[in-house]
Amino acid sequence: MHGGQEPTVTVRKTDRDFAVTDDGPGLPEIDHDRVFDVGFTTELDRDGYGLAIARTIAEAHGWSITIGEGSDGGTRVDVRTQADG
Repeated sequence: MHGGQEPTVTVRKTDRDFAVTDDGPGLPEIDHDRVFDVGFTTELDRDGYGLAIARTIAEAHGWSITIGEGSDGGTRVDVRTQADG
């Protein structure tokens, strides 16, 4: 997660499956489309594989994964394990 030095990370059940949030500085909206690309990172000392791997795992299970802002700032990753319907 893009949570700064010592983020608090929370995993919780949602009405659409589960979400992972942190209380860090968040991720600029301009990066939301690229954040799941292999090698994308906003930190010089990171490799940019974490969210790409998460997307690969989600898609292998037929799930979807999206990124946005947490309700208190920070980053929120939503994982849907079931299709709408």
